[in-house]
Amino acid sequence: MNTNKHRTKKGFYEIYPKWFKDFARELIKEKKECEFKDETCMGRLTVAHIDQNPVNNDLSNLKVLCQSHHIRLDQPFHVFSMSKKTDNSHLLEKIELRLESLSFIKKNNINILEAYSGDGKIWKEVQKQTKKNLNILKIEVKDNKKGIYLKGDNAKFIPLFNFENYDIIDLDAYGVPYQQLRAIFQKQFKGIVHVTFIQSGMGGLPNGLLKDIGYIESMIKKCRTLFSKNGMEKMQNFLYQNNVKQITGYFIDRKNYFYFKNDDN
Repeated sequence: MNTNKHRTKKGFYEIYPKWFKDFARELIKEKKECEFKDETCMGRLTVAHIDQNPVNNDLSNLKVLCQSHHIRLDQPFHVFSMSKKTDNSHLLEKIELRLESLSFIKKNNINILEAYSGDGKIWKEVQKQTKKNLNILKIEVKDNKKGIYLKGDNAKFIPLFNFENYDIIDLDAYGVPYQQLRAIFQKQFKGIVHVTFIQSGMGGLPNGLLKDIGYIESMIKKCRTLFSKNGMEKMQNFLYQNNVKQITGYFIDRKNYFYFKNDDN
């Protein structure tokens, strides 16, 4: 049975029997470690339903898994959304991708430029799950967010940075961070780039991106909606033209969360 109900962090256990939360806690104490344990294990221990049915609590259907393995088990069946339409939707997937990317950096002090920081929720959760020290410079356009950050338009700030100081650039946008990516490529940043690319509303793509992959202005003006279809495919064309040969991530309808290692320029 495929259970595909929308769940929020606040009401996570509402879908399960009332006794399940305590039962899961005891099962985790008994097992003590991820049952798929390998070098990729990350995050706290959880209890997973193999068949995705939360009312099938037979022991043969349950596995104690770390957060990373639980996400990978569940991903083909459903999307776990932690919030409504905000920059922190699909939080668990974003955390997993960032933890995975940290494993490629062979040092303990990591410098991160977080261009759409919001309240910094993503990297706060990542820091809880890694022993590495994360030094984060935040940029946020809004003036009501928590913590210390540069206030302003990141598209104006990013071209001014010396990227040699950073290991990771995080573009967790709600939209298409084309200008930011273009600046990163022009500055020949060598490191890891995280991207959230979402086609919202009518799904329009920036004219600059379309021109970069070969469409001329007269074509775009004539039928803009036509050239905004298959947005992720066009984004991949843009990335490929800038020597990005491989991306890793989750691609969920029009919401695309991925990272790439930009070290071959």
